[in-house]
Amino acid sequence: MEGIGRYDGNMQMFVQEARSPDLGRLRFLRWLVEHGRYDHPSMGPASGELADTTAEDVSPSTGPQPVDAQP
Repeated sequence: MEGIGRYDGNMQMFVQEARSPDLGRLRFLRWLVEHGRYDHPSMGPASGELADTTAEDVSPSTGPQPVDAQP
């Protein structure tokens, strides 16, 4: 099977090599949480080495508007 990853005989499963997280995706998910647009509530403030910039710093000036917003 090609494209699944290498097979680890000790774990008896296919495994993928570790890769760097997609910072853009993480920022977007944080932005969704901070603006109440994610299905689940936040478990706390952003923390750790990947939380250097807040979603407010990277969010566009005109983000998605609520469905009931008047233009």
